[in-house]
Amino acid sequence: MDLAPATGLTITFATKYFNSHWYILIVTLPYRFYYSEILTTFYTS
Repeated sequence: MDLAPATGLTITFATKYFNSHWYILIVTLPYRFYYSEILTTFYTS
């Protein structure tokens, strides 16, 4: 079994997945932080 094609396929898949989802992670990151801040403030007040 040659691992080169499988490794290439994995890298290709990872790259495509990253390219299509990195902006979702970046866009939702501030909202996650903001939401956690609201919850923290709400429960500690």
